[in-house]
Amino acid sequence: MVVNPKVRVLVVEDEAVIGLDLAQHLGDFGYEVVGIAASGERARELAAASRPDLILMDVVIKGPQDGIETARAIRADMDLPVVFLTAYSDADTLERIGQVAPYGYLVKPFRPADLRTTVEVARLRHRMEQRLAQSERWLASTLRCLGDGVVATDRDGRVQLMNPVAEQLIGCQLGAVMGVQVQAFLSLFDDANVAPQADPAATALASGQATDKEIATLRRSSDGASIPVEVQASPIRDDRQRLLGVVLVLRDISERRRAEAALARLAHLDGLTGLPNRAALMPQLEAMVSNADRLDNLLAVLFLDLDGFKDVNDSFGHRVGDQLLMQVARRLKESLRVADFVARLGGDEFVVLAGNLTRANMADTIGGKLIEALGKSYRLDGHEAMVTASIGISLCPVHAGDASGLLRLADHAMYQAKRSGKNRYVIFQDEHGAPVPPPEGPTLDTGQP
Repeated sequence: MVVNPKVRVLVVEDEAVIGLDLAQHLGDFGYEVVGIAASGERARELAAASRPDLILMDVVIKGPQDGIETARAIRADMDLPVVFLTAYSDADTLERIGQVAPYGYLVKPFRPADLRTTVEVARLRHRMEQRLAQSERWLASTLRCLGDGVVATDRDGRVQLMNPVAEQLIGCQLGAVMGVQVQAFLSLFDDANVAPQADPAATALASGQATDKEIATLRRSSDGASIPVEVQASPIRDDRQRLLGVVLVLRDISERRRAEAALARLAHLDGLTGLPNRAALMPQLEAMVSNADRLDNLLAVLFLDLDGFKDVNDSFGHRVGDQLLMQVARRLKESLRVADFVARLGGDEFVVLAGNLTRANMADTIGGKLIEALGKSYRLDGHEAMVTASIGISLCPVHAGDASGLLRLADHAMYQAKRSGKNRYVIFQDEHGAPVPPPEGPTLDTGQP
């Protein structure tokens, strides 16, 4: 397990020897111990002053506040993960610990390896929660603080309250379902919108326990629309813990799903040019190979490498080089058909996929058009530069019938173009230097002078 040496830990332990021993183990693991506190008051002072990445908190410490109360106070002031250390594992202690939402706990005595694992898991969980909280804050501001839907029932599961958000989500008004059991109008299905799900309100009433948060699909009764929701039901109890009913919370996660899909799309885009990146290329190429086979037409794979790109970087700097790459990307998109696909592999390498070709010599037309478009002068930050391209072309199914083979042969042909003088395209040639013709149709040209 790799430990970040910059991780800073505060130890709260009333036994000095144990505190020093913990500090020794933490130091051996590469952590930085910012202090050892024996009381809750001192722990709060050190936490406020040092802002550690994590707190190891003994449950029994000196002072009027024990470790659980101290952790609760610290969590109220600072977003710091707390791992409890305790010699007790009785239900009452564990319940009190759970109320503080700890990031882990260790029952004494424990092995140093367990300490290390618990600290790392706590840090990972805290980072994940921070990222989730940041995403939710962004969504909240974008969506103008979207609220949750709330439905409250009596002990028999009959609706007693429904807020406006729930009315909108479910597609019915409180007046129409007042006194009606939830399962009579709430249609929940699994995340795939296939299998019906049990009514969480009835589940919570039957078990007397809160249900886990679950992702489900809600089919709105007013128009049948399917909405992804997060659902949880919790029992309502009086002071004597008698069951009074249940509260059902429904959160529309449609925007979250759209945001997640958008993030997934961003992961497949090149940050500089906005083109699809290497991760997006192979699935697209495999799909277009399959389509070419199904429609019995040709697919051209063009592997592009800029001639003289290094000279631009060396002469004018990387900022100007980035401008060149963005202009190249724009020219490629402007020169291709809407159905064609262009991706940046990295550096000054690009790949173009041109499908639905009915004749082999259409690849020559595309190659020549790209050579002409990329060979025009570039205006870069007040400088004029001439940069050309070398292009290698492979055809499916003429040269290969699989994605990796097509890329490999197109890359090979690109190097043939480089060796032939650059500023040209070359269609893949066999080991004897001869072009590989298609089974039918005209012979392919080997390049553009």
